[in-house]
Amino acid sequence: MTPVSTRLDGLQAGRAVAAVMVVLYHLTVYFLPEHYYGGAKVGPGLFRMGYAGVEFFFVLSGFIMVFVHLRDFGVPNRAPRFLEKRIVRIYPIYWVIYGLLTLAYFAVPSAGPESARDPIAILTSALLWPMPELPVLSVAWSLQYEMLFYLVFTLLVLNLRFGAVVFVLWTLACIWASLARFESYPFNFLLSFYNPLFAFGILA
Repeated sequence: MTPVSTRLDGLQAGRAVAAVMVVLYHLTVYFLPEHYYGGAKVGPGLFRMGYAGVEFFFVLSGFIMVFVHLRDFGVPNRAPRFLEKRIVRIYPIYWVIYGLLTLAYFAVPSAGPESARDPIAILTSALLWPMPELPVLSVAWSLQYEMLFYLVFTLLVLNLRFGAVVFVLWTLACIWASLARFESYPFNFLLSFYNPLFAFGILA
């Protein structure tokens, strides 16, 4: 009997499209000037919609976490393994890229932000700990939200009922804070409008 595949090819293709969108967005914003040719905007405006690729990844993360870990809900002894998988998936590659970038900023200080010479900012950026400013590796801001989501998701593994209540209340608080325009740290991170995107993926 042929085993049933759990690989979702459609989602894999969607991840590829989203990744290309984000890459094009950053390429146009950071490297290409904005010009008009024949009345058409070329440059940052051309691929500005590529920013939506990040939002798609957040929704996809919520979906994938439930799809892969549904049987872990309410099984506390599986929580350490869940966190271990998430840490191994995120941090090692990030640390390699972040470490090389930090060394480059030390070699050429003018190339990096002021935070690249601040020991506290360097440490918090390495840990993906939230801060009022962007991390030293600015694009890592999305990983900060991913790690926050993983921590809240762990509550579902530890205790399904309690975790579900916390997740629903957190999502509602984020929506309310977005409407109320909370802009002060840490509320603008903990209750960001990005966080409900993970819940949309879970609902899907």
